[in-house]
Amino acid sequence: TLDNNHNKTTLRSSVPGPLVFSQPTKFANALFVPHIRDISHMKCVLQSEEALSSSSLFVHADITGASMNDHIVSTGGVSPTDFPPNRLVYSGHFHKPHFVQNQ
Repeated sequence: TLDNNHNKTTLRSSVPGPLVFSQPTKFANALFVPHIRDISHMKCVLQSEEALSSSSLFVHADITGASMNDHIVSTGGVSPTDFPPNRLVYSGHFHKPHFVQNQ
């Protein structure tokens, strides 16, 4: 539950319900990026001023080196180096919680 001391309390009180973004959108100092099939377009979004000035990114993207499950690691998609440095990135494309190092 969210109490008055939780850092998401302000977000909870300012958002009336679920938010759906159909294009890259900056919200609450985070960049939300829906699935983009064109890798070069995705790279442009990830290197945009909006991405560079965001505290974190929420993307639906295939990321090279990310675990799809316990046995399969992605070999396609965007590279971790395509993301802005020193930002947390959350990808909805993968359902196994883990970290991928930016190398």
